[in-house]
Amino acid sequence: MKHSLSWFVKKEGLPLLTLSILCSLVPVLTGRVDTPAALLPLFVGLILLSWQDITRGILPDRLQFPLALYGLLIAALKAGGFPLDTLLASLLGALFLLVLRYVTKGGLGLGDVKLAALLSLYLGTAGLILAMLLAFVTGGAIGGLLLLTKQRKRNETIPFGPFLALGALLSLLFGNTLIDWYLSVFLE
Repeated sequence: MKHSLSWFVKKEGLPLLTLSILCSLVPVLTGRVDTPAALLPLFVGLILLSWQDITRGILPDRLQFPLALYGLLIAALKAGGFPLDTLLASLLGALFLLVLRYVTKGGLGLGDVKLAALLSLYLGTAGLILAMLLAFVTGGAIGGLLLLTKQRKRNETIPFGPFLALGALLSLLFGNTLIDWYLSVFLE
């Protein structure tokens, strides 16, 4: 029986995410939380979530919840205890998108709000701000292109989760470099 990629992500996404978390526990529990292996669940989860948002228009809680728990573990190990500042950043990131959801009359889904809260557990405050900025810039650019090329109409939605995921990955991989570049170009 032949199955599509959408079927695989929907049916096998949670086991794949669970496996990536289990594989990452060794470096995490030995205190190496900033290694690529420790961040494997985030990378896998963001790919799965992006695919779900693009194909089905949702960011399922069944994928976000394990990522949030794992992110809380990472944040606690980085902080050496209860990560209050990270949790406050998580709340502020979610609150910002929640207000934006209200202002745009539902232009953003609650899954996007929850994803922003989840991402701050991995990125911290500065990383989340950069990720959201990158998400809005890339999402706006792609959205504008889709409108210009008549691939989308003004009243059609464009999934924002993949842009949040891209912003998070760019922030994790190149965050310090991007911030240094920005400060040197715009503040000197």
